[in-house]
Amino acid sequence: MELLQKIGTNSVEVEYAGGGATPAERARYNDYLTREDEKEVDQQVPGIIYSSPVLTMHNRISFPGGIQKDVIVLGVDAQYKNIRNLVATDGRFFDDIDDTEHIRCAVVTTIFAKERYGSTDAAIGPHIRDSGIPFTIIGVFKESVNDFGQSEIQDETVLVPIR
Repeated sequence: MELLQKIGTNSVEVEYAGGGATPAERARYNDYLTREDEKEVDQQVPGIIYSSPVLTMHNRISFPGGIQKDVIVLGVDAQYKNIRNLVATDGRFFDDIDDTEHIRCAVVTTIFAKERYGSTDAAIGPHIRDSGIPFTIIGVFKESVNDFGQSEIQDETVLVPIR
């Protein structure tokens, strides 16, 4: 029961796929959830402790030496680490200040750090480029509990501030 509670028996995920019955209507009448929508839900639903948007992108990231790698980039906010029970093994997670100040920082999985840089501590400090934008790796993380594949986090995942 303790393991299940760590995974998130009290977690709710909200996803909006767009309105309309046909693909043309969905494209025309698409009305995405916004940060304002998130704030309204946080205020109106009692008991919400943490919330975070998640913007998933499958990108090709450039590394020094001309190496490119397909990875999952998740745009999230600082509370995401609490929602997914993530632990920083090296460095730190980005915080609300990094997000609001538009600091171009990233945290990567331990597997990503070891495969790309040889170790988790060697991954702290280097830049990676996503869509031509440089991000400094400030932390390495892992999930503190096995989620049985129920998370959007994969071996090659990079987390960046949503803004």
